[in-house]
Amino acid sequence: MRLLSLACLLLAASASAQELPSAPVPSLPAPASSDALARGGDMLDIDGRWAFGPARGVAVVGDQVVTMQGSVFQTLDVSESGAFTVVGELVLPGVVLDVAGADGSLAVVSLVHANEATNEGIFVIDVSDPQAPTLRGSVTGLNGSVVEVSGNRVYVATTDAIDGPATSLRILSIADPDAPAQIGVLELPGLANDLTLSGRTVYLALEGNGMAAVDASDPAALTFTTAPTTEYTGAVGVGEVNGEAVLAAVVRDAAGEDALRLYDVSDPAAPTLLGETVLRGLLFFGDIPFDVEWVGTDIAVAAGYNALQIVDASDPSAPVQPRRPDTVETNVGFVVSGTIRLARLEDRVIAVDLFSGLHTVDVASRTRQGTLEVPNLSLDVSRDTDSGEIYVANGTYGVVRLEVTDDGEGVTLTQTGRAHGPTWNYTSGVAQNATHVYAADGFGGVWAVDKATMEPTANVERTSVVRRVAVTEGGQFLLGLTDTSGDGEPDGPALVFSLADPANPVLLTTSTPPAGASDAGGRGDIVWISDFSGSRFRTYDFSDPDSPTLQGNVPLMGSGPYRLETDGDRVYALRSGSVVTVVDVSDPAAPSVLGDVQSGVAFEGLAASGPSLALVGTGIALYDVADPQATTERAYLNTFGDLLTEAVFASEDRVIASGGSAGVYAIGVTTEIESVSLAEARAAGVGETVRFQGTVTRAMGDFVYLQ
Repeated sequence: MRLLSLACLLLAASASAQELPSAPVPSLPAPASSDALARGGDMLDIDGRWAFGPARGVAVVGDQVVTMQGSVFQTLDVSESGAFTVVGELVLPGVVLDVAGADGSLAVVSLVHANEATNEGIFVIDVSDPQAPTLRGSVTGLNGSVVEVSGNRVYVATTDAIDGPATSLRILSIADPDAPAQIGVLELPGLANDLTLSGRTVYLALEGNGMAAVDASDPAALTFTTAPTTEYTGAVGVGEVNGEAVLAAVVRDAAGEDALRLYDVSDPAAPTLLGETVLRGLLFFGDIPFDVEWVGTDIAVAAGYNALQIVDASDPSAPVQPRRPDTVETNVGFVVSGTIRLARLEDRVIAVDLFSGLHTVDVASRTRQGTLEVPNLSLDVSRDTDSGEIYVANGTYGVVRLEVTDDGEGVTLTQTGRAHGPTWNYTSGVAQNATHVYAADGFGGVWAVDKATMEPTANVERTSVVRRVAVTEGGQFLLGLTDTSGDGEPDGPALVFSLADPANPVLLTTSTPPAGASDAGGRGDIVWISDFSGSRFRTYDFSDPDSPTLQGNVPLMGSGPYRLETDGDRVYALRSGSVVTVVDVSDPAAPSVLGDVQSGVAFEGLAASGPSLALVGTGIALYDVADPQATTERAYLNTFGDLLTEAVFASEDRVIASGGSAGVYAIGVTTEIESVSLAEARAAGVGETVRFQGTVTRAMGDFVYLQ
């Protein structure tokens, strides 16, 4: 299921992304001297970013709570009432997966980047000034699924690495925060979802490989001790009861029951089972991470879709089975919970929910005190051609409105509005007309939102699972693409709504193509629909919605599903992968294939404007499609931290792309660069300052001066 699996895209190893064909890197002719201008090859560069995404970790550094939202590291003030206030922020290049607090004023984060090993690894952040957290040192080339700190040692479970075993336990020294260094490594039999420390013993939750204990007294000679269990283990945590260390582990036993088990670990080499209790609901191991945190003799369990469960372990031989009110729901809307990580703050826990943000929970009373809602996955993007504002479908965060400003030195994307509420579900698609935004909201149906107020004006078809929406040119119809299989992709009938009253869409009919509807668009009375499981593009006349007639039916390259983009009389149909079919719809009764675009890299979404076609996925590729029979790649960029899901052209030289886990990007297009004389440059005059492949340059009309 793509929409939900995106939530965990960067929790797994990034090896698959790194194994993609290497991207063509545009080259720039070097000027003969500093008194020269360059001109000639096409370039793409990240101009600006709204870097927010789902929270995946939380930690306490002294009395300071720290967390992450996508690529944004944040310091938080958590009041006695449980309310959150953001104090400071630091934007990082990739997606932050986990965080731990170190002694003093240091936080240690695990950062993953889909394409650049130098931007993933373990990074040390100084929060001595909470309003201005600063980056210190790093150890790169590692993809860490979980990180813990004890003293000056950082313990990391990796899923991938440039050097040494991919799945491993690694120990780093941060005695010098500006120059952390690896001091130990041990290959593991599989992925570690969680780890905890008891003295110099490291316990690892190895999922299907059970639980392992590692003697880390000598980091240069790490060794396994007796493994406590071979049963599926999702999380581990050590606490203390009556002065004795007790290990808690979330396991699935041979009978298929999910339980919290407690072990006496006074002898680390021979843990002894003390007691266990069955956890509420069926846990989905391997889907999203779990966690365990002790608060006194209570144990908080981040149990994924089963929210936060709290177990009384004051008698380890007979832990109290969690029942309401021992379960704390962490969702704040009409969505499943996804509680994945925990941190203890005195007698409370801070719970991170993948879908709804951060929550303060008073453990004694089993009550939630406060919530910090954070953005979720950016899945679709649309642009208001009049105002230039961007609207983003943002998973469980709803519809986000962004303002794009350019001061000549960079682009700023600022959140200026949001539409969401307790009855919203999972927003995966967005479309608009002059006055309203329309959101595909999964089990929440379709929402109509007034642009002026960002308030919903209608909610229709809540019984249909709608994953994608489109508005036909002229604003006559709203089209909703439905999901009948439950895999997160449109594959069923297309719902056709009248927009005679834009604030209140009215369902006219349901259109069911032979191979399911993957995407749709249209103009006037004509609606076009692409196949989900076949390889056809069809046009229908809906002038009589009760009796629509099939007009055109043309083959597409490859097989579906297909994502559609309309530009003038052309429709571009992107097969899920790397082939685009260019279709002429100037005569909707007889659409025809004009040509195609083929790439060696798989893509998720597309945008078109005149002779330019942008494809986005693991990176962005820009194509010249002026001649559909001879399309050429102009430029490619893959320095993004995660998967790009969809894109729009904001202007001839700028693309806005939704960045999945790490926000929304503004991507600049620089064209025609070659060497010219400084005299010509001076004659042209100095224009705005821009960034060019990391080098500060001066744009002078059509020229770029390399400083």
